[in-house]
Amino acid sequence: MKETMPEKRRYSIFNPYRLVLIFLITSLVGNLIETLFCGAVAGQWGSRQGVIYGPFSPIYGAGAVLMLITYPLSSKGIILHFTVGALLGGVFEVLCSLLQSGVFGSASWDYTYMGVGVPLFGGRTSVLFMVLWGITTVIWVRWGYPKINGLLGKLPSRVMKVTALTVAVLMAANITVSVLAINRWSERLKDQPANNQLNIFLDQHYPNARMRDTFSNMTFL
Repeated sequence: MKETMPEKRRYSIFNPYRLVLIFLITSLVGNLIETLFCGAVAGQWGSRQGVIYGPFSPIYGAGAVLMLITYPLSSKGIILHFTVGALLGGVFEVLCSLLQSGVFGSASWDYTYMGVGVPLFGGRTSVLFMVLWGITTVIWVRWGYPKINGLLGKLPSRVMKVTALTVAVLMAANITVSVLAINRWSERLKDQPANNQLNIFLDQHYPNARMRDTFSNMTFL
């Protein structure tokens, strides 16, 4: 019992400071992988980031953190782990797509027209990408997460807390500005004039050209 308790604490997925840093790391890595994948496979090079500032895709960070709930399955069979990861990833994609279309009236992916896999739920996910979610879950939770968590465990507790809090504040601000800028971008496409100082500020600093370059894979419905 004395040997297992430190291991359990070390790999606890409920440590908020580690989750913040894992979110940041996987947001960065996820954006890099998608950029290389779309460029190499489809020849569609361009920005794949999900926020205005920095090469981060929060959807990958959120997905990576979400998949950690399958950590108890890492000691079970790979088929079960893969299946749960595929289903969870498919549901996650559908919910994110519904949220984006509902809030902004836009979409960043539609597998019906991309010609990849068998589209499901109106192209919000697909069989192929659910399979990729399953594979990624197994690799990430069984090998990637323990290694990253082990490296984070070498950080002094105070350094980790200060770094995580700083990252959380900056990323929250980044996401907030991005949401406001995207919403205003949508309004401009509908010819809605700037009717307050915030909208004027957004029009000046985040014009359509900059938004198109930053969110190159986003289309409005």
